[in-house]
Amino acid sequence: MNSKEIKAIFVFIISTIFLLFFFLDTSFSTDYDAYLKRLNNPLWFLAHTKDYFFDVINFLLYKTAISNTLHIKLVFILNYLFFSYIVFKLLKFYSNFNLSSLKLFLIFLFFFILLFTFEYLLIRLRAGTCILLMFASFVYFLEKKYKPSIIFIILAFFTHSVVAAAFFYASYFLFFIKRNKYFELPVLVISSIIIVYGVYYLNFNSLRNSEFFYMPLSFYFLTAILPAG
Repeated sequence: MNSKEIKAIFVFIISTIFLLFFFLDTSFSTDYDAYLKRLNNPLWFLAHTKDYFFDVINFLLYKTAISNTLHIKLVFILNYLFFSYIVFKLLKFYSNFNLSSLKLFLIFLFFFILLFTFEYLLIRLRAGTCILLMFASFVYFLEKKYKPSIIFIILAFFTHSVVAAAFFYASYFLFFIKRNKYFELPVLVISSIIIVYGVYYLNFNSLRNSEFFYMPLSFYFLTAILPAG
């Protein structure tokens, strides 16, 4: 199987999955109502949260006065195109890697794109956007293009700070593997404590913030976290 055939299969996989989900009614999503509120009140979220990148995109689409359904579809299209671009660049970077079973890899790629699209580009839109930005940062880092890599990291943190912190920590951990263990261990332990405590503080503090009760998912958080009665 030559490179042209691989590219053709990749385009077929990407196109098939796109068409499968593009015409799907996204109102089945458990987060659908929450995102409708977010899309309809972008200025409130810009003023009361720090997810500036995600909410600026929503604000620009909101100003066009399009319907909520089309708004969500456009966010999906933008994310999916970006996702396809990142996956293609990643495959291109590893093009010299000799796969023992190319067919098995392509099957894996199909299901990976299918699952990622369903979970993060249709349901958890903000988390999905953040992961895409972090993946883009990783790809540009591999290509030694550090400026765009840093820019994508910053945008990711201003999309979903908790997801970005988790992704950054995983990459950070992999970076230190097989290095000096006497330096590696204390750095990883200290950074782990800082990240976990920081994420805990952000979530704990938001529960006691009066503005939290106006957030779309507050009812679900309160039901799950606060005792009944």
